[in-house]
Amino acid sequence: MKKPPTLTKQQLARRIGQRTRLSNRVTAQVVDALIVILSDQLAAGGRIEIANFLTLDIQPHTRLVKRSEESDNEHLFTPLTEIFFVLKVRPGKQLRQHLRTLARRP
Repeated sequence: MKKPPTLTKQQLARRIGQRTRLSNRVTAQVVDALIVILSDQLAAGGRIEIANFLTLDIQPHTRLVKRSEESDNEHLFTPLTEIFFVLKVRPGKQLRQHLRTLARRP
């Protein structure tokens, strides 16, 4: 199956403009505002749920940090951990069904 081309932010704004009959400038501002709002929500540790499409969630994880041999002896027995965050993307029910039908196509 041939992979479709990448959809850019500019192309997204144009397509929205075509469907809504709004100017490209207005739709580009809407797309920019949407990206800022979604980014701020995720950066604050929030969750985004768009019904029947997808859910975005930030999940914290921890991992052990390697110590250098030059570290103080008193801290050798205390494990150092580092927290990092992973973006979890889960498709909604309708998107999942649509993806299943795509997988079945020859």
